Amino acid sequence: MDLRLSDLLEKNRLQEHEASIVFYQLCTAIAQMHSFTIIHRDLKPENVMLHEGVVKVCDFGWSVYRGSQLRTTFCGTPLYLSPEILMGNSYDESVDIWTLGIMLYEMVIGGSPFGITRSE
Repeated sequence: MDLRLSDLLEKNRLQEHEASIVFYQLCTAIAQMHSFTIIHRDLKPENVMLHEGVVKVCDFGWSVYRGSQLRTTFCGTPLYLSPEILMGNSYDESVDIWTLGIMLYEMVIGGSPFGITRSE
């Protein structure tokens, strides 16, 4: 059965061991994308599926091939935007790394690191 990470987090936070497994797989998937200079730009629990213990990243609508150019497009989900995007600066794949940190915090602690409540 497929389950969105967001659905799982609505019920409860993850145990550290569970979060580490999900986080490792997420990091591996994002590292693979970044090796081709592809930036997801909208990582969030709603865009992570769990299928029989395997993490799958989905919804590549805001993804972009960066190539050799930095990006400047303001896009993504507000709760997960990196400081570079919020300040209107150019950015690279590191914006996805920022989001991974926020997602790890949510998985382990059970809420936003900024005290913001999700509204979907």
